[in-house]
Parts: sequence; structure tokens; C-alpha cells
Amino acid sequence: MPFIYPAYLLGTAAAGIPIIIHMIHRRKAPKVLFPTLRFLKASNERTSRRQKIQDLLLLLLRVLLFVLLALALAEPFLGSRTWGLGKNLHAVVLLDNSYSMGTEHERKARFAAAKELAAAIVDHLPAKGCEATLMLSYAPHGHPAPILTSDREKVLRDILNAPLSQGQANLTEALQRAYDFLAEEGNKAATMEIYVLTDLQRNAWPAPHPLEPKHKNPQPTLIVVDCGREDYRNLAVIELEVHGGAYVRNTEITFQAKVHNLSRSTATTNAVLFVDQQKQNSSRLEIPPDHRVPVSFHHKFADAGFHSGWIEIESDSLALDNRRDFCALIQDHIPVLILRESEGAIPQLDPAFFIAKALDPFGGEAGRPASTVRTTIGDIGQLTLDSLRKFKAAVLMDLGSLQPPHVGVLRQYVQQGGRLLIFCGPATRAKGLSELLNGDKPANALMPVQVQDAPQGILDRKEFRTLVRLADTHPALQVFREYPLHQGLKVYNAVPIDVPDNSPTKILIELSDGRPFLLENRVGDGRVVLVTTSTDPDWSSLAASRFFVPLVHKLVYYLTQREEVKSGHLVGRPVTISLPEAVARATIQVRDPNGDIRDVPARPSGGLTRATIPDPSPEDPKKPQANTDTRGAYTYLVLGPARPTEPGTTEPRTEQGFVVNPDPQESDLAKIAESELTRQFAAHNLHYVGPPDSVTPALIQATIDKTRQGVPLRELILYVVLFIAIFETFFANRIVPALQSAEERRASRFAPAPAEG
Repeated sequence: MPFIYPAYLLGTAAAGIPIIIHMIHRRKAPKVLFPTLRFLKASNERTSRRQKIQDLLLLLLRVLLFVLLALALAEPFLGSRTWGLGKNLHAVVLLDNSYSMGTEHERKARFAAAKELAAAIVDHLPAKGCEATLMLSYAPHGHPAPILTSDREKVLRDILNAPLSQGQANLTEALQRAYDFLAEEGNKAATMEIYVLTDLQRNAWPAPHPLEPKHKNPQPTLIVVDCGREDYRNLAVIELEVHGGAYVRNTEITFQAKVHNLSRSTATTNAVLFVDQQKQNSSRLEIPPDHRVPVSFHHKFADAGFHSGWIEIESDSLALDNRRDFCALIQDHIPVLILRESEGAIPQLDPAFFIAKALDPFGGEAGRPASTVRTTIGDIGQLTLDSLRKFKAAVLMDLGSLQPPHVGVLRQYVQQGGRLLIFCGPATRAKGLSELLNGDKPANALMPVQVQDAPQGILDRKEFRTLVRLADTHPALQVFREYPLHQGLKVYNAVPIDVPDNSPTKILIELSDGRPFLLENRVGDGRVVLVTTSTDPDWSSLAASRFFVPLVHKLVYYLTQREEVKSGHLVGRPVTISLPEAVARATIQVRDPNGDIRDVPARPSGGLTRATIPDPSPEDPKKPQANTDTRGAYTYLVLGPARPTEPGTTEPRTEQGFVVNPDPQESDLAKIAESELTRQFAAHNLHYVGPPDSVTPALIQATIDKTRQGVPLRELILYVVLFIAIFETFFANRIVPALQSAEERRASRFAPAPAEG
């Protein structure tokens, strides 16, 4: 029978105390001074024998009491699994390397403390017959799979070199991997142990899956070591949005972030804007506990191209969430194609005249102010998909007869992420417009609506409609919230359009007769905006109104605004890049924030060419892949079907990019309670080591020693000790005196009468 604390067995020497006391105070039979002893002799002998038996029984009870008490303090076990009995042991050290483990306490990170404890665990593993491995809760891409080894030095090196990630951990999923690993053929052992060193962050512990039969017989012992001290101060930049329309140089762009105080007291900090590695502006914030405070900065980019930056706050216990990155592709101008059916006899009668003047008044003339929008006028008969892809948006002006090839090109352009602004007019016919908007199948519709022909001929200009019910929450229309729509704009004619109840099309502005004036629909990444009237003076006074120029500009800015520039991706999550201009296999060259360059193949999928980082089906799994394990801005170039260094290849396209940020949920350092953890893992052989302030290698080793034993006997022995103590007290104070009294009464009957005077 093994013992956890064998030193307490020295306490069995205390069993000699009752013996010594017994020898000193041994009871003798009383002398009876009577002349006649023959009747008392037999009674005295019986009394002496009975007393000896009673004293011996009391002595044995007291000796046993001391011996059992010493055994209980030594904590014996039955059926021990202690190393040295010929059974092997396999151990998995699961190290939580999520970025919350970077939280510092007294200038020492939780991750560093966890590494030291993990090394101590490996040092105390049995010297022979033991194999161990290291697993990470968040394994970086390309990290080698865990392998059991008896080389303790290798496991210690793996622990020392384990990286702190920038991703979020899922400890339940990581534990499942550890269980599956130990259940594999060749990894099972008579004794299996899983050590989890973690800060017990609540977000990392979703409910576990039930244990499968393969995870039992034998079932691994699960030891959770708590490294999550709670003496921290943490603020985090949890959101960052970039607002600025189409992102054109020399136009103001707004960066808006939110800072969350996850500490228990009010905190003050400085928020700083960095653009292209340079500090631009700062703002002082005071944030109550568990509150979020917005902070905004404005900036103008002088140069076109890809730019990146971040908003950062002052250092605290957890550094990684103190900044949030952004990127933006700034354009020199917005290229817009205006398509018409034919050129007008005079400029003012050209359908494209007013829209071109509104967007680009001077048409790029030298010495004239340059417009944000650069327009190109083209005829619909010369339209091709390649020529259309060069523009951020296309404006269709009063197109009459749309031929099937033109309809196909425009539909494909929108379905691949293109933006289309349509103005109706006298030449517009319901059939052609309906074929463009509705297509042959409802699933392929650009704008599911019902189109009717507009009235023809000369209309009475005394009868007109005005604009009503503007959707002032729409990004393109917010500036018109206080604008008097009913004044200054008259609509004499418009294409009647009905929007079915089940249509996703949105009516942004209505006419006073209830018909739509401005409509919008989204098709995947593409958008279509439709104006039911025309700039033709016979149809409306739109071109002459003060409403026209700002409306057209806001619509173009809205259409050309790229959502992927605003949105961010999370560390470690796959990022998919769509290439609407490519229809065959291509190569994307990706540069990560560390400066490493990797090639990613782009393959046709769903009518688009897409590339996913990391590549889910790499051609060479051993070759280093592009991944998203690092926060920051990633840039990429579309190289075409082959590398640009090879003959016949195309020139690289404009540099583009995306940004990756840590998951803001990882900033919440709130812990899961030990009771909840125990409840979730009730079916597991779970042992908790904590609280974190008292966790030491010695405490972990004591827990390990307990788990490696068999059935503990300490409590059973203590119950026996308690029973013996009660019985000994009752026997010594009730039974023995009662027997002595009975014997004395019996002896008194044989005593001679006292002699008379």
C-alpha cells in the first residue's frame, strides 16, 4: 500500500505511548486481609484475569488509534498506479497560447508563468517508460503535429519555443483534440494524463462534447492548472470603421473607433491615430468601468494608393488589444463610364451631357480644377466586359434598344461586383429594361420589379409630380435629411415601376403619385440604382435643380464605396479574395505584415475567380503557405496565370489589400468559475489546481501524486479512528466500571462478618 506523505508513518511510534503508560500504571489486585482466604482466592483470580483482559483491550484500542491516525495523515491508497509497477504513462501538456495569456502581472506575462509550470510538470514526469508531447490551444498554421516522445529535453524545448498567438482560443475544442490524440492507435497507455495550463478565460470554454467510448477504458486524467490572476488593468480598441465614400485623395476620411474599459475602475488613456507609420492626431479619453467610448479622427490622403494605419491607446496589462488596424485603397479619381445609345445632334440634347457636366465639369482640362470623378462617355454598341471592368461604376443614360449581348455584359458586370446607375428617358422601353433587370430567372435578377412603358408624346407641363418620402438613413441620402424635396423639382414623366411585395428592391425616394423615383437593389457584391425619370427637360426639371449635382455625386460615391476596405478580418480566420476581372486560374502574391511573401493560387468558383488564405487544398503541403496568423495590413498583387518573370505574362495590377485584427472577445478576461468548469466536465476525471495566486510546482506535483494513486483510503481510516475513539471512551468509562462494580458486589457476599467487640 503506497502513501502520498510517507513521513507521517513516523507517527506510528506514538503507539508506544499507551504501552508505556500501561506499564507504569498497571493495575494490581487488591489485598484482602482476612484470616479465611479459601473462598476469596478463586474470586480474586477471576477478577485479576478479567481486569487483564479489559486492560489489554483498552491498550490495543489506544495503540490502534495512534497507528490509524498516523496512516490517515500519510494518505494511503489502494490499487496504486504509481510509476514503478510496470505500467506505462502518456502525457499531453496543453498550453493555452491565446493572446489573453499575454496579460502581465507585475511585469510577468501569464504565458511565461504557464511555461514555467509546464516545464516543472515535464521535469517531474517518471524517468522511465513515460512519453509526452506539447499541444497548443491555438496552433499557428504550419505548426508540426504533436508526437509522443520519451525525449524530455525535446518537450522542454517545445515548451520554451512555444509562441504566444494573436488568436482566440477554444479550450474545449483543443481538449477534444487531446482526447482524440490519446485515443489513436499506438498513443493509448495504461495511464494517460492531460495537463491544461490556462487563464480559464470564460469565452474559451464552450460546452464540451460528450466523451466517446474510444476516450474511455482507460480514461485520461484531466488536470487544469489556473494561471489567470485577476489583478489587471485592461482597455481595448474593439471596433474601427473607416468612412469616406469612395476613398479619393485630398478628400476627408473619418476613422471611428470604440475603446472598451474592461477594468473594475474608471480609466483614462490617450487614443492616437497612426497613418503609414506616422502619428497624426491624439485624443484624451476617460472611460467608466465596463463602458465603451467612441473616438473619431479625420485625415486626408495626399497620395493615391494603398495606405494602412491604426488607432492605438496607452499600454496596460494586455498589450495586443491596445490597437486596431485599418487599410484603405485611396484613388486618384473615380473612373465612371457613361453609356448612351447615340450622340445627340447638339451637346445639350446628348443624354450624357448633363450627367457628365455634373460629375466632371471640366472633363480633365489642363489648368482647370480636377474633379473627384473622371468620366468617360461611350456608346452602348461598343461595350465589352473588359472595357467595362476598368471603371468603378457605369451610368446608363436613356438606353432604348438593349441587345442581348449588351444585356449579358451588363448583367455579368454587376454579378461580379460592378455598380450600375440607370437613368430612364424617352427612349426607354419596358421590354428592354425588364430583360436587363429581371433576367430569365428570378434568382439571377438584378432588380426584381415590374416595368411598364412611360406615356409618349407631348405632356402637359402644368401637371407634374414632386418628390416625397426620402429614406434619409441611406448613406447616399443622409445629407438631404432637411432638404425640401417638394420644392424646386418637377417630374413631368417617369417610367412606371411596381415593386412586388417579395422583392428585395428598396424604394429610396417616391413620387407624389406613389410611384418610385429612386430604387436600389444588391446582387452579391454588385449594386444597381435606378432613377425612373430623365434629365431631359421634357421629362423633369432634375438637371436644373439644386438637388441634381449633389444627388448624382452622392450616388456615385455610394456605388463606388468598397465595403471590403472598411471591414476587417479576424486573426487566424480564412480570407477569400474575389477577382471579378479574372475568369481563369491566376496567382496572387501576398505580403503579410512581417514582410513575408507567398503565392496563393486563385481558382474559378461560382462565376468568379477566388483565392483563399490559407489555401485549403495546397498543391504542396510542405511548402510554406500564406496565412492570417499575424494582425495588421496584408497587401497583394494579381499576377495572372503565371509569374511575371516568365515570358508572355501580364503586368502586375494595382496593389490591393485587407486588414486582419484580433478577435475583440479575447479582450474580455472574465474567468469561468471552478464550479461551472467542474459541472461542464462532470463526466471527465477532472482535477483543478488553483487559485492562481497559490499555484506552485509543489502544489501541482501533490495533485499529480494523488491522481496517480488508486482508491484513497484516508477518509475511510478517519471514520474508523472516529469509531474507535468513541468506542474506547464508552468502554473505558461505562463498560469497565460497570463490570468492576458487579465484581465488587459479588466479592462482598463472600466477605466474613466483622468480629464483635
